[in-house]
Amino acid sequence: MKKRISSREDHSGSSKQLDGVIVAGNAQANGGRNSRERKRRKFDHAQVPGPTFATSAVRAIMPRQQMQFQNGCWVPPVVAVARFYGLSHLQGRKSKVSMESIRALRSDDEPEEFCEIFEDAFGVWPAKKSFSNDAEFMESAGEVKCCGPTSIVEHGVKSVSQPWFEELKKTIERDDAVILLVERQERKDRGKTHYLLVLGYEETIRRRTGKSYTVYVKDPTESDEMLTAKFWDESTVELTTKQANGSILDRYMILEATHLSVVRGDEGTNEEGNESSPGARSAHPK
Repeated sequence: MKKRISSREDHSGSSKQLDGVIVAGNAQANGGRNSRERKRRKFDHAQVPGPTFATSAVRAIMPRQQMQFQNGCWVPPVVAVARFYGLSHLQGRKSKVSMESIRALRSDDEPEEFCEIFEDAFGVWPAKKSFSNDAEFMESAGEVKCCGPTSIVEHGVKSVSQPWFEELKKTIERDDAVILLVERQERKDRGKTHYLLVLGYEETIRRRTGKSYTVYVKDPTESDEMLTAKFWDESTVELTTKQANGSILDRYMILEATHLSVVRGDEGTNEEGNESSPGARSAHPK
């Protein structure tokens, strides 16, 4: 039977025993907490498969926006998407796809619709499905059907619309891309519209915070750099783009999300000359 230590016993002998009990007890308690912490971390990271990119993401080389045009953010995405789908020449013209040939489709410096420019250049309407948080506005012209919002509010908390994100995942996994028309939230550019090209996604599931949604985008003002864009990192900002070091680059609200689907052109082949197969990959495109 273990000796029960009384607080009345002599401190010279019993204090060491008592200290030993306390230390052992703390060690056991700490060991239990550490074990639980390891299990928690293991659970939190168990369902993190990493980012998934469209197979042809490496082809979508984004030129840098020409700063002399105030409303020229639509030009680089048209070029990048054409490259993504292997379209090398403008329809009915000998002109190769370039910043200059796409820019020449419009003579003034006005905001333009990506899909309209793409159709003018290649003779195909690239949109397969469209999503917006303002369905009434999107459908006001009677030409586009809104498939749902990109974000919702549940119990007073804003979050990504799961039906939309599931559709985005399907789009990327079949080797298509998504164009986002966004509204800037930074003070100096607040209210101005901009385009982002989505080429990948990541969905993280954690026990305590639930799902975390990320897309990987190219921004015309940042040229061909692949940026991380996180949803609702801030309660009033739908999408935040970040640099490689994690610092915030820009803040946006999504006006429209256009899911693309275009028949691939003659350049839709890989380096070995074989046709690129639809699908997605987990490795980060170089």
